[in-house]
Amino acid sequence: MYGFTANNFNADATVDDGSCTYDVVVDVLGCMDSTANNFNVDATVDDGSCTYDVVELTNALSLQGVMDFTVPSGGSDGKAIHLVATADIADLSVFGIGVANNGGGTDGMEYTLDSVSASSGDDILIVRSVDAMSAYFADCYSEFEIVLVGNSDISQNGDDAIELFEGEHMKFGAMSMEQVTME
Repeated sequence: MYGFTANNFNADATVDDGSCTYDVVVDVLGCMDSTANNFNVDATVDDGSCTYDVVELTNALSLQGVMDFTVPSGGSDGKAIHLVATADIADLSVFGIGVANNGGGTDGMEYTLDSVSASSGDDILIVRSVDAMSAYFADCYSEFEIVLVGNSDISQNGDDAIELFEGEHMKFGAMSMEQVTME
């Protein structure tokens, strides 16, 4: 009659006396994303109602260049990333870098800048080797107001996308090389 079995089904019954009971399955509509402001732990069907905090990016840092110089010490010592502050920044550690190696897509933020301030117009160089870069740039090295030492994740090659993050939000970069369309 209902297309499902009653909880108190009696195979010997010959007349429906109306006493059958059934489990009622109720879909609970709501937001099922645990990172949303209105996450509903009881929701069984995502109704698209999730809301999130609006994050205002400052865009106070700009990616200027990616370097991979041949230096006497070799290896990764000639790798660096050049950034420019486009506004005063009280704490650079709200920014980070990611490297999407070999076009394989983002791994998220892999390097967090140091907790130092920058002024609008400051040139920032993230290096693998201070000695190698200061020797390479020689007298021009002083053009960089801030020099930070990167970790081993700053190891980009020619087919790697460099990602600039502000907080957890990617400001610049490619999620993967397959997703980039040239027009």
